[in-house]
Amino acid sequence: MENRRNMAVIKDKKEKGFSYKDIGMPKIGKRDVLVKVKCCAVCGSDLVHYKWEDKTYLDSFTKIWPYVVGHEFAGEVVEVGDAVTYVKVGDRVGSDSHVPCGHCRQCQTGNPHLCNNMTIYGSTRDGAFSEYVACPEQTLYKLPEGLTYEMGSMLEPAGVCMRSVLDTGVSAGNVVVIGCGAIGIFAICAARHIGAHRIWAVDINQQRLDAAKDLGADYIINSLETPNYSEIIKEATEDGADVVLECSGSAPGFNEGVKCLCRGGHFRVIGMNKHPMTLEAPFQTFNMTEGNFKGTWGRLMFRDMERVSRMMLDGAFPFDKIITHRFPMSEANEAHERFSKGEGIKMVLYPPED
Repeated sequence: MENRRNMAVIKDKKEKGFSYKDIGMPKIGKRDVLVKVKCCAVCGSDLVHYKWEDKTYLDSFTKIWPYVVGHEFAGEVVEVGDAVTYVKVGDRVGSDSHVPCGHCRQCQTGNPHLCNNMTIYGSTRDGAFSEYVACPEQTLYKLPEGLTYEMGSMLEPAGVCMRSVLDTGVSAGNVVVIGCGAIGIFAICAARHIGAHRIWAVDINQQRLDAAKDLGADYIINSLETPNYSEIIKEATEDGADVVLECSGSAPGFNEGVKCLCRGGHFRVIGMNKHPMTLEAPFQTFNMTEGNFKGTWGRLMFRDMERVSRMMLDGAFPFDKIITHRFPMSEANEAHERFSKGEGIKMVLYPPED
């Protein structure tokens, strides 16, 4: 397959936009797998690379140049290295975006998602906005029968929120989801599926709030219109929400979300923010309420993908409403431009057919 073309979306200039060109077939090692990409989804972090506005952060974070973008993907195994034992040619696979080293203290003590030497598809190693991608065998997850390639590309983003939804007692609980991008929408769908009592969805984008209501939220709050929405939550619940899932990565979301939490409740930081934030709540708030505050970094490999795939097969995620845009991979710039304007929920790219 050495002489085959491999059209890919790459970052090769430190300015807005991507290039689309043939980069040649990737080489695989003895423990690597060559995957023919069938579908790849657009993530908010891909948008950061597209816009290239935070130059200091991106220059410090990217380790190779140029590089192929994209990390939420699924495809078919077309070649395997000599030492590969988990998958075979013809298998349908999804993948975690994080590639742990397998040797550091975190990896050896059961926390590979916190690897000290982590590389990540689409930023510190070549990603999957391409026809073919080389993958270490350890990142792959076999797609169960019944999961489409589109659904397989959603395992990574849906898995981000799955720990927070399933491990915080949302069943029969009052839940606040702040930020209704794809991660927030997945959280709402999962919380509704496992029996949350009431779900409040908070965002500044009315289109996404309407989608959240359609997909399982009981109440929606536009925080531009109602910035002090914690008062609404407190009044409706008497003590506050049992679970707050902060998916926006914004300082206002974090600060107002803290005020929504009941005593002994669970607060999960899921959204990413690259800049320092000022915490408005008095420090003793954390002591006096005994709130359970925890960050979220990716997925537990591969427990969360397994649980997500079962929910997908149960119909927890209405993908006909979640996947709002589909583009050929050659139109990646158009997809990211529309995404940057807040359009839709989830966008997917398709490589060219043979």
